[in-house]
This record gives sequence, C-alpha cells and structure tokens, in this order.
Amino acid sequence: MAKLSSQIVQARPTRTQRLIQRRETISQNEEANRQINEAYKRLNQAKNLDEYSQIYNSLSPLQQSAFPSPEQLKSNQEKERQQTIKEIDKRIEQSNKKIS
Repeated sequence: MAKLSSQIVQARPTRTQRLIQRRETISQNEEANRQINEAYKRLNQAKNLDEYSQIYNSLSPLQQSAFPSPEQLKSNQEKERQQTIKEIDKRIEQSNKKIS
C-alpha cells in the first residue's frame, strides 16, 4: 500500500507561484485604483448633470461601480432641495411669529 502523502495530489502552488500571483493581483489593483482616480477627476470636472451622465456612461462597469449613477445624484439633489425648502419655510414661519 502506498503512503497517504503520495496518494494525495498536491494542488497547492509553490511559494514562488503564490508570490507571482500576489504581485500580479497587487499590480491589477493598483491599475484599477489609478483608473478610478482618473475617472474621479473627470467626473469632478463635470459642470452639470448632463456632462456627468456622458462621462459616467463612458466609464467601464468596474469604474461605474465606484461612483453614484446620474439617477442617484439627481434623487440626492432633489432630496436636498426638499430639505432646504422645508428649512426655509420653518425660518419664514419663525420670523413671521416674531413679527406678529
């Protein structure tokens, strides 16, 4: 009967192979981060939602996942507007009470 160690197929990569794989992964991550940083700069230069949409749609799916979609931005802007309107209405009511 053969030894158990000889019966088990060793699928584990060698240390050198693991180091090479780790370096490749690190370089891929660095490249992805560099691309996302470039996309961030381009998106920050957009002057309105239409420009943002055009730039956003030109990005790769990986890059798009790092940024809010134009629809999300639009809904966030609308929420902020509604909150601002409510705050202004409260201030107007308060100032009207003080005047009365």
